[in-house]
Amino acid sequence: AKHIVSLSIGWETYHDYLSFTGRLDLINRYHELAKVIGEFTNEDPDLVIAKSLEGSSNVRDAWNKTTPSTPEQVRAFYGEDDNGYLYDLLSWNCQPIYQRLLDQLKPYSGYKVLVIGAGLGVEAELLADNGNEVDVYDLPGVLRNFCRYRIGDKVGVLSGNTLHDAPITPGTYDIIVAFDVLEHVHPDEFPAFMRRVREIMTDDGTLHHHNNWKQ
Repeated sequence: AKHIVSLSIGWETYHDYLSFTGRLDLINRYHELAKVIGEFTNEDPDLVIAKSLEGSSNVRDAWNKTTPSTPEQVRAFYGEDDNGYLYDLLSWNCQPIYQRLLDQLKPYSGYKVLVIGAGLGVEAELLADNGNEVDVYDLPGVLRNFCRYRIGDKVGVLSGNTLHDAPITPGTYDIIVAFDVLEHVHPDEFPAFMRRVREIMTDDGTLHHHNNWKQ
């Protein structure tokens, strides 16, 4: 037989639970990022949080309005200020699954690292704070601009309309991080994109990636 147990606890016990499970750190990150996004977009943090609660629908709705199809249109979409991606990423960056991805990066120190897909700069900041030399590449537009705004003093933010255009010497990076990036590359450009990734890695380099192909 299965049993359902209900237990009433006080605020201090609940706070201890949040700390023990690591969720308090995620909550704090959520509010800190919401504040910075609000400063960047000139919005009240409460409005930023309200938008983030819509999750991936922020991007899906913006995508459905323009329905980009060509590689050029897809790249342009991800650079637009109103593509909803900042709010989608705020929600994603504060999920336990994302924290588990970050945990994979914590052991690295003293490496030359490229983060493809700026996101909100959380991966690049963690790696830089751990003593790595970090560059970030993203498409021209809102996410690249936000990364430069938030942590540009800690990392190199690379230019280039595509990864092929970025000023990178072959064999440069020991580690490349591409969390939830590859699924956004247009199929027509995917093979060349992956060849470029291999080209700019060292011979024994490591690629860390996570992808949601279903979504």
